[in-house]
Amino acid sequence: MANMGLVRFIYNFIIFVGQVKIDVEINEWFGQFYDMIQKALATPNAITIEEYWSSLASFITLAGMYIALYVAISFFTAHFLFRWRTAMVEWYHSVYDKARKIEGASQRVQEDTIKFTRIMESLGTSFIESVMVLDTICSNSSRIINWNTNFLFW
Repeated sequence: MANMGLVRFIYNFIIFVGQVKIDVEINEWFGQFYDMIQKALATPNAITIEEYWSSLASFITLAGMYIALYVAISFFTAHFLFRWRTAMVEWYHSVYDKARKIEGASQRVQEDTIKFTRIMESLGTSFIESVMVLDTICSNSSRIINWNTNFLFW
C-alpha cells in the first residue's frame, strides 16, 4: 500500500511539472503574440494572416493541454482526498467507541475530516506549485535578467 502512495505522488508531481511548464509556454506565447501585434500595428502588412492564425492555433493547443491537465489534476485530487477522508472517518469510528453513543458525533467527525482534508489539499497543492514555479523562475532567470534591465530604472 505504501508503494501505491509513492506511485500516486510521482504521478501528481509529473502532472504538476507539466502544468507549470505549460504556464511558462503560455507566458512566452503572450510575449511573442503581442510583439507580433505591435509589429503589425507599427507597419502595415508586416505580418501575414497565416502567421496570425498559426499563432492563435498554437495558443489553442497550449490552452487545450492546460485544460486537460487541470481536469486530470482536479479529478485525481478530489478522488484521493475522498478516499483519504473515508479512511480517516473509518479509523476514527473504529477507535472511539464512545463517539458512537453521542448524538451527532459521526457528523462532527465527517465535518472535521472534510475541513482537515481541504486545508491539507490547499497547503499541499500550493506548496508543490510554488516549488515548481520557483524552479521554473530559477532555471529561466538568466534569460529574464538579460531580457531588459532598463525597466528597473525608470
